[in-house]
Amino acid sequence: MESWILPLTLLPGIGMLILSTSNQSIALANEISMLLNDKECNVSLLLKKVSQHELINQALVVLYVCVSGFALQALLSGINDRFTAQIPQFISDILLFVGTGSLVLALILLTVFSARAVRIKKYQYKSRIQAKT
Repeated sequence: MESWILPLTLLPGIGMLILSTSNQSIALANEISMLLNDKECNVSLLLKKVSQHELINQALVVLYVCVSGFALQALLSGINDRFTAQIPQFISDILLFVGTGSLVLALILLTVFSARAVRIKKYQYKSRIQAKT
């Protein structure tokens, strides 16, 4: 019975990660739209923001793969525990590995996104300061 509990207990936390990542993606998309409407838009800054948006959307896709892997693993393990139909254990193990690997990959992508976001904001602020002087 315990083989299906662990993935299900992780899903709410991953859901919160998806929610916050989606909010960041929406905010970034709004910022890109504002930059596109700005006649004096810094093209270099805009390209960096678009690259960031692509990165965060890749992280979202990987998070969805993670949730799918964990949910399928829990479902198959639950079926094995409840019914006599024996689904091979290696399928469940592979799904757990896919879910965990996807979670790690998504966290790496989000870490890269955060580090780049700090650099882009710094660049953006420096550009504004230089334009005012």
